[in-house]
Amino acid sequence: MLTFRSYIQELTVSPDYRQGNVFNPFYDMSKTLVSDITKKLTTLAKTDKKLAGMKQPWKFKSISSKDAPRNTKQYLSYNRRSGYHFRICDSDDVETEYYIRVAKSEATGHFGMKTRKNSTASSNINELMSLYFLKHSSEKAGTEADAKNWLEHLLQTKTGDTGIVKAESTSISYTELKQLLDADESAIRDVQIGYNNAREVESDLGDKTVESYHWVPRNKPAGINKSNPSDIILCLSKKDKIYIGYSNKATAGKDSTPKFNTNVNAFYSQLGDKTQLSMIQSIMDDAWTVAKGMVSGSAINAQKVLSNYNSTVMDADYTESNLKSVFADMGRAFITDNLNFFADDFYYPYRNYFIQKFSEHLENADNLSYFLKTISSYTFATGGTPCPYKLLVGTTKGSTIKDVSSDDSLKLILLSKPKYFSDISGNYDGKKQSFKLTFTTQDKGITIPITCRTRTSGGWQGKALYIETSGVKVS
Repeated sequence: MLTFRSYIQELTVSPDYRQGNVFNPFYDMSKTLVSDITKKLTTLAKTDKKLAGMKQPWKFKSISSKDAPRNTKQYLSYNRRSGYHFRICDSDDVETEYYIRVAKSEATGHFGMKTRKNSTASSNINELMSLYFLKHSSEKAGTEADAKNWLEHLLQTKTGDTGIVKAESTSISYTELKQLLDADESAIRDVQIGYNNAREVESDLGDKTVESYHWVPRNKPAGINKSNPSDIILCLSKKDKIYIGYSNKATAGKDSTPKFNTNVNAFYSQLGDKTQLSMIQSIMDDAWTVAKGMVSGSAINAQKVLSNYNSTVMDADYTESNLKSVFADMGRAFITDNLNFFADDFYYPYRNYFIQKFSEHLENADNLSYFLKTISSYTFATGGTPCPYKLLVGTTKGSTIKDVSSDDSLKLILLSKPKYFSDISGNYDGKKQSFKLTFTTQDKGITIPITCRTRTSGGWQGKALYIETSGVKVS
């Protein structure tokens, strides 16, 4: 029987990589590459006394392109198309004069550390399998046993094109599908969910014929509004531009809509109100200043790096990742003072202050109105080629569909005028990464749980936090 990995590891290659408060620029490399480099170093050691005195096994230290030598003679392996540079060190971390420039795929893990698993793999398979089993309706994977048998058969026999495209027209091969399945630590479960989703969509379509199957994790087919929340889109007629979409959610509990998930700056840029955007950006800047003021004056190294980079941070754009190298330098300085920049001693105070002020910002009726209108723009995307979407809630026991786009009552709530809001409360405890916004409108109680956090690979790397909600709940 064929065995397979339940996931592959999602690897971040960076000189500033860290887990927790521990920086680690060293990487494990493929056996073939290590063997080749070891042979070359052994030959060089015959005439290089410094190299001959170094201890094996060799280690590979990630360096930035600006720190990499331009002279290709210093490279023992050089891939002109790759931007990933490593300096070769001995087992005591002593640097040699030799380097490699290789494809990211040559790096197999973070030296001495567990590698972070792919955080998006489960949703990828949930979405792709929904399309796959709709396209290949004769294949079975509804039970756990069926899903295991299907996966084993897929890995052994399937080749070529799956019949599914990414975005407009990029074909997805069985090889790519296998790689995505390998990346999913809960592949059996997600295959089952995808199968159940496909059967529910099949029932929803009735006698309609599907011309093409589109997986749209980012880009949509040409002409469809980029804000359309669909994860999968079916083209019923390309000639007549008839599309229908489904927003896939894997959940065992009750689901609510509408939803959003994006960074806070992008969210507040959606409708183009510069005043609202400026207020949110001011909260981010204030949060930085407050967190900076909470660092002990006796933390000499931390204070110095904060002072050196303060203008850089304050002048930076409001994104999630444009301050990666700056934050890495701060993190190292904080460690010197026995502090953790990425947790208790800076990030948490920053995040908590932002959430506190953000929740208070939404307690103003005008601000709340803009917030809700923005949610509406994400949920009920208008403009471009029409593509109504439905919410597809999947479980291993069965799936259900909710017709979100025709839910006029939700639209009315989100587009309510400020004068109709009452009892608005942010409900934040000042400690966690989530709060619960509650208010009343049209004689209905509304609850919106909101989470604000960093989601970037390797941790906090920019001023803008990622914000999301599990749904607008009406009671």
